[in-house]
Amino acid sequence: MSNYTLKRNYYGLQSKVEVIHEHSYKRGPV
Repeated sequence: MSNYTLKRNYYGLQSKVEVIHEHSYKRGPV
């Protein structure tokens, strides 16, 4: 059960990081 929650939280973090990278990519190199 905790493993499932951990994986779900991990993937949630991954998607958030991907979105942030996408925004910074569209904005251009920093």
